[in-house]
Amino acid sequence: MDELIIRTYTLDQINEGYQDMLEDRNIKGVVDYGWIKKASA
Repeated sequence: MDELIIRTYTLDQINEGYQDMLEDRNIKGVVDYGWIKKASA
């Protein structure tokens, strides 16, 4: 799944992520709420 994500935004960066989407700079961004820790490989 990680290979599908282009950029991760924090909740504080939500407006930046939305603007990037509107300007076609990023269509596969994800907002990281910080609730789930990534599993180590």
